[in-house]
Amino acid sequence: MPRRLLTAMVRTLSYPQRLPAPAYVFSAEDVVWAMGSFCALNRKPFDAELLIKQFPPPYNADSLIHAARALGFKIKRKECDAQSIAGLHLPCLIVMRAETTDEHEQHRPTIVVQATGDQVVVFEAGQLAVMLLIIFFNSALVKSVGETFHSRHTWIQAFTVLAYALFPFFLARMLNAFSDITPWVSWIIGILLTIGVMYHGVPRVMLPDPAHAFGLYMSASLLMLLSTGLLELVIAFFLSGKLEKLDRVISAIAARLPF
Repeated sequence: MPRRLLTAMVRTLSYPQRLPAPAYVFSAEDVVWAMGSFCALNRKPFDAELLIKQFPPPYNADSLIHAARALGFKIKRKECDAQSIAGLHLPCLIVMRAETTDEHEQHRPTIVVQATGDQVVVFEAGQLAVMLLIIFFNSALVKSVGETFHSRHTWIQAFTVLAYALFPFFLARMLNAFSDITPWVSWIIGILLTIGVMYHGVPRVMLPDPAHAFGLYMSASLLMLLSTGLLELVIAFFLSGKLEKLDRVISAIAARLPF
């Protein structure tokens, strides 16, 4: 009788079993991108090689937390649904589940910069790849334009000018973290600063003839204006839900990526 009574009391006082936290696995590229992006947003120095040495793979959710705390950030893990993101302190780091055709789930860290009742504005690591493609493509175009002025320029010279010139453009995109500022404002500020840097960079790095320097500068500036403006327009339509086919294509491509 006492044993039965003790068993009944244990069952009554037992606490509900807590579900284990999901186990996430991240690649080194995702961790470097996430930590580097937050360091850039908060104007902190960042060394990707040092981070990899201090926190070697494999990487999970605890790895992100330890790395963020080592960089001086206050971070706490919180399990919540998509509707609760709007109540968090933004920008914040979330983990998104990628749509895959196999049984294995893929997760990627994402930065949320704005959240409302039915919309969430995020930045993913894939956006960096798009900007790198723009730099590579425009470098080839600037080199080709330079040859029309009867001057010989290397692709490395054109790439160096555009890479340095786009630094203030990336810096101005931090304004997208504020919900009251439209993304077009950050684009206008960034492209104006980029064109200003190119005014000094083209003659010093590409070393064109003095008679052709201004023409090469104007051509390169026009290429950057058109390419970045077109990208910003596509992003604006994409976030407004007007490019559903493109959304499905991007999701299908992302699901097949190896990282």
